Amino acid sequence: MRPEPAPRQTTHGNSDVWGAVSTTLLLLCAALIFAAAPRAFAADPAGTMLMIKGDVEAEAADGTARALAKGEEVFQGDTIKTAPKSFAVIKFSDGGKVTVRPGTVLVIDEYAYGGDNDGSALKLVKGGLRALTGAIAKQNPDAYRVNTPVATMGVRGTEFDVRWCDEECVREEERLRQEEEAEAEAEATPAQ
Repeated sequence: MRPEPAPRQTTHGNSDVWGAVSTTLLLLCAALIFAAAPRAFAADPAGTMLMIKGDVEAEAADGTARALAKGEEVFQGDTIKTAPKSFAVIKFSDGGKVTVRPGTVLVIDEYAYGGDNDGSALKLVKGGLRALTGAIAKQNPDAYRVNTPVATMGVRGTEFDVRWCDEECVREEERLRQEEEAEAEAEATPAQ
């Protein structure tokens, strides 16, 4: 009886192919995990949605949009958009609150709290907001600002309103003027 030859061992061939395939699959899986959950690996949230009425969304810096609901987090780089007849209240991590008016586009350009470089820079693209500042503005007012297309506002108080509008403001001013005139006329008319 003749003994069977020992199996040959190779350092190339199929084992190299399977090694390359498994490495490729591992990298592909890692890429999918990062793509599917970008916020899981993101920086600390800038704030949390305290209240929402109507349709409110956030667009991340990479262009992905998501509908917002109460309790969801927003981050530096997010663009918050409220639909007409909608509004949102954001509670920032420094304790500040911002109410975002209907039809507003607000960008959280910069936000950091709890470290050496605390600061907040919001950009009001259109619409309006009402803010009650938190620890950042109280500790270092120069580190808190709101930018609009025509001006940058530094904050020296704890509560303020900002609106950036064009024809919308004109229509609202005209409506308010007409209401005031109607009230004055009604008061001037003697009761019968």
